[in-house]
This record gives sequence, structure tokens and C-alpha cells, in this order.
Amino acid sequence: MNQDPDPTFVYRSDDHDANNPYADPGLLDRSQDPPALGGDAESMSGEMSAKGRPRVWTVFVALMLGLVLAVGFQVLWGIVMGVIEAGRGTPPQQIGPKLMSLLSDPWVFLLILVMSQAGFALAAWIGISRSPIPWRHRIAWRRPRAGWHVYPVTMLSSLLPLAFGLWAAIQVAKVIPADTSLEGLFDNFTVSSGIAFVVLIGLLPGVIEEVLFRGYVQTRLVHRWGAVIGIAVTSILFALVHGGPHAIAAAAGLGCWFGYLAFRSDSIWPTIGCHIFVNSGLNAYRLLVMWLGWTEGTQTVIAWGATIVGAIFFAVCLWPGYWLSAREQEADDADAAEMPTTVLGGQ
Repeated sequence: MNQDPDPTFVYRSDDHDANNPYADPGLLDRSQDPPALGGDAESMSGEMSAKGRPRVWTVFVALMLGLVLAVGFQVLWGIVMGVIEAGRGTPPQQIGPKLMSLLSDPWVFLLILVMSQAGFALAAWIGISRSPIPWRHRIAWRRPRAGWHVYPVTMLSSLLPLAFGLWAAIQVAKVIPADTSLEGLFDNFTVSSGIAFVVLIGLLPGVIEEVLFRGYVQTRLVHRWGAVIGIAVTSILFALVHGGPHAIAAAAGLGCWFGYLAFRSDSIWPTIGCHIFVNSGLNAYRLLVMWLGWTEGTQTVIAWGATIVGAIFFAVCLWPGYWLSAREQEADDADAAEMPTTVLGGQ
């Protein structure tokens, strides 16, 4: 992994020491700063620091390692369960179907979810720990640039790309039949297993995948290739690891939006919140539809209502001024107040 201590690699820092290479550039002489990887014009153009550029092959190695570990842990589960079934006297030809039927057991599914996410978590940890840059700087683990108010706004904004992703998955299903191997999973949920599912399906991918993709992968790719390419490549990789074509279609738009939010906020915390909100919210909704027997008309009203709300907050997030920190807003206000006298030739 990259061993070059390049302080320009990070988006931004909250440290206030002028002698610290990670100090907040907003509190120092901006003329001495390298281009930051936040939402400014220099970084959007892809301009890089002359002090060095990070290697990018490491992120692909980390992703491949994550996939190998995730699949390997699942294979290990299959081997262990196969040995157990053989010990119970199950005929060899029946072990495979028996294991597939176990996937519709909510608790077994949750165990496999934990194991697969552990593979991605281990890969992310290996990549991050190999860097000489402090880990929280390396993956943009810090408060959002614009403040705490971004959390509800970004979460609600994610409803629009979620709606687009679900629509895209439906279109793909018209051409490629959907996978029905987990068809009976939701029918087997109880209240306790349903709550555990909603919590884990949100927290585990929400934290681990954001640390790996928006934190480790995107941070490095954006610094090397610029914002547009870095976010696009990260989003493609994020979609591909979701497996089948329907899941890829659903995840692609969300990946792009999460990448944009991480870039504009200089932090992966808002995208962690969005990922948890999307995963937990969508699956909680599916369980409520099943348990409460909501009609198709009720579901349509909820879907369109969520889409409209998402579109409103989506537009808010696209406004560049929304992402200015309080210090930057004060500076802009001061510049605007001085503009008339400057134009008129005043002091």
C-alpha cells in the first residue's frame, strides 16, 4: 500500500496547529496550501499537487481482497454446515438443496450478512492501516464541512436516487428474470428477527461499505484522477460488488449520489447516515407492507410522496452554497458587502 506520507492526500482537517501538515487550510495562509479535495474549483478540475500522487492500484487490490474474503467466509459457512448435515446422516445429494433452503431462515441470513461484511471490513482495515497518514484523515472520518444540519437533508435527498434505482431494477427485471433464491426470506421474519434484520442491514453495510468505498477508495481516486472520474469509478465498483444485475442497477445511482455527498461535505459521516437510512428504511418498509397488508394504492402514495420529498432535498444538496462552512459563509457575506464600494471605486 502507499507508504508516501503525502499531506495533500486528505480532503481537509480539523486540526488548528499551523505547524501540523494536516492543519485546517481555512485557518492558515491559503496561498501556501495545496489543492484540497473538497468541493472547490481546483479539485473539480482534477488539478493535483506537485508533492506526489497516491497509488491507485492499491484500492483495486483492497476491493478484490474484500470480495475474496467475503465469498471465502460464506464458503466456509457452507462447508461447516455441509459437514454438520453429513454428520446428521443427510444424503450427499440432498446437502446442497438443504443449504439453499437454510438461506430463507432469517437468522442464518443475518449470520451470512455479518460474515460477508466482515470480509470487507478486514480488507478496509488492511488498506487503511498500511498508510502512514492517520486513518481519520485518510478516509475523511470527521464532521461535515457545512455542519450537523446536513444529516437530515442528505438522508432525505437519498430518497430520489433510491426511487430511480428501484425503477431501474424493475426495468432490468423485464429483461432478466429476478433471482428467487431468497423469495421466502421475508415470509419467515418474526418481529424479533425483523428488527434485527432492519438494524443490521443498515448498520453493517452502512458503516463498512462507506469506509471502504467513499472513505478509502474514493478519497484516493479523487486525489489521483479528479472528482468526476474518481467518483464515477468508485460508484461503478460499488455497484458491481452488489452482485446480480438487478442489485447493480439499484445501487449505481445511489453510489454516485453518496460519492457526491462525501465529496461536497468533506466527510463520510453523512454518507454513512444516508446508507443506513436507505438500507434500514427500505427493508423496514417492505416488512410493514407485508405485516400491515398495505394496499397497492397506499404503496403508490407512499412511493410518490417519498420521491417528491427526495427531489426537494436533492435540489438543496445541489446548491453549492449549501456546503459552505460557517466561516466561508461569513467570508462570502463580507465580500458581498464590500462589492458595491469596490465597483464604485471606493476604499
